Amino acid sequence: MKTLTTVVAACVAVFGMAGTTAATASGEAYGSSVLISNPTYDDITYQIHWGDYSWKRFTIPARTTNWHFVQAADGQERRVSIKFDYIQNDGEVTFKEYNMAAKWTAASDRDGRPYAFKKIALEMIDLFDD
Repeated sequence: MKTLTTVVAACVAVFGMAGTTAATASGEAYGSSVLISNPTYDDITYQIHWGDYSWKRFTIPARTTNWHFVQAADGQERRVSIKFDYIQNDGEVTFKEYNMAAKWTAASDRDGRPYAFKKIALEMIDLFDD
């Protein structure tokens, strides 16, 4: 596994499909998605930012996965960023921020490019391309 800092250069690739629109004739919605997993025993709070949208705050309970999706009406992949307090339980907020690659998918699939939080020290976490 690699931390996101070692794969940021790879994250600039576009994962859209040429000629694919945001909805099929059946009305299926398509867009960009990521899966964020928390295999730790602690809840983790983080923020997600899609393209021009504002930051949204989420808390992921211990041992669960959150699915994030944004529909793309123009059929274009959306950039996604994440930030989180990587030093836990110190009474301060020390953000670490990454740009992530997403997966182009149908909304009904509830699939996405996988990422996972991992403990890297007693009170420190980081996000890994899973």
